[in-house]
Amino acid sequence: MSISMVKGSVITFYRSCNKPTFWFACVVLWQLMAFLPSMPSMVLYGVYIAYALYVLFHSSNLTFYKPLLVFLLYVPVQLMLVAPDSSFHCWDRFVLFVLLLICVSPLLNNLRLAKNRRTIFRIALTVCTFLGVGSFFARFLGINYGTSRTLDNILQIGTFGGLTHHSMLLGPVAAVGCVFCCWMGYTRRIKIYWCLGVLCITAVMFSASRSALVGAIAAITILLYKLTGTKAKFMKVATSIVLLAAVTLPIWGSALDPVMQKYKGNVAEGSAYSSRENLWSARVMEFESSPLIGVGFDAIDLNLSSASGGYDKDSGMVESGSSWLIILSMTGLIGAILLFPVLFGTYRQLWFDSSPQATILLGLLTFFFVHMIAEGYIFYGGSMLAFLLWLTIGVSRDFLQYRLILINCRSK
Repeated sequence: MSISMVKGSVITFYRSCNKPTFWFACVVLWQLMAFLPSMPSMVLYGVYIAYALYVLFHSSNLTFYKPLLVFLLYVPVQLMLVAPDSSFHCWDRFVLFVLLLICVSPLLNNLRLAKNRRTIFRIALTVCTFLGVGSFFARFLGINYGTSRTLDNILQIGTFGGLTHHSMLLGPVAAVGCVFCCWMGYTRRIKIYWCLGVLCITAVMFSASRSALVGAIAAITILLYKLTGTKAKFMKVATSIVLLAAVTLPIWGSALDPVMQKYKGNVAEGSAYSSRENLWSARVMEFESSPLIGVGFDAIDLNLSSASGGYDKDSGMVESGSSWLIILSMTGLIGAILLFPVLFGTYRQLWFDSSPQATILLGLLTFFFVHMIAEGYIFYGGSMLAFLLWLTIGVSRDFLQYRLILINCRSK
């Protein structure tokens, strides 16, 4: 594809999409790119508020996705009952979470919003691919915009963020780009996308994010399994990929060094997942202490978790360790009963849809569901990973609801 064709595609896309939606996506995704000037938090929050108001007041015949609506009605009641420490700023974080859901999740629905979410989704996939591929080349050019903790610098593990702000952001972002490129390569039969996918997954390895790497491999496996259509064809494709990877191992094997170093470092501390086990234990204890309603949205129990680390007293930010566990620990069984059907129900419906459009969404949800085991961002409205997760869920629900209409729009 020539530069003029790419330019023409970009111009055509811009002309065809909703302009407030386009610029909202650009401003939010700006945060992923560390080589651009940082954006003040107040500006970002203002953009979220402005676009949420646009969604609410420029859309007719809106319907609510009831499970999410009930969850959002439950959280304020829960916060009043639990009354978590004010240092967590739970109410502020809840408002930001609501804004995120209004902007990209399936909370509000109509065909116009579905098309707008699809626009944001396409821009996000393009940006993730660009950052994954760009970070691959940045590694060899000595470019690294990522920041790292003192311990990471001492151990020289997880210090490469490439074109993003941190290695733990580069990993999932490049993984999303990898899944997208593999899907494009298989469905469009364009070899360059396979090459881009390889560059993206190599960038995942450079980031030393084990959860992102495992999630990417799981997503690609599910993607190819669904796209090939039969077990025999899947085994043929999978075997070919494994053999190719084995033959070329001397070329790319060193890319796994950061991942292996992190693994060995954790094993030396007593466990392959020692960096997460304390956090997981704390979340389990919190759930056991308040199984019905949890310890508070975006909060932890300081008495139970004081030794677990991951809590910043100044900002109130919590490194929770697992999105799945914080659903239980922070919102209890009631929150889980409301949210799990949204997550797993969407996944199940996509699984039984054989269309290529459903497969890319299934692959991305597979990645996020695996990655969420070791990273807790599902409730954090200011997190770019939460943005990508809820956007994917939003587009998935839209596709299931407006399937034929959106496929026809995509084909034009």
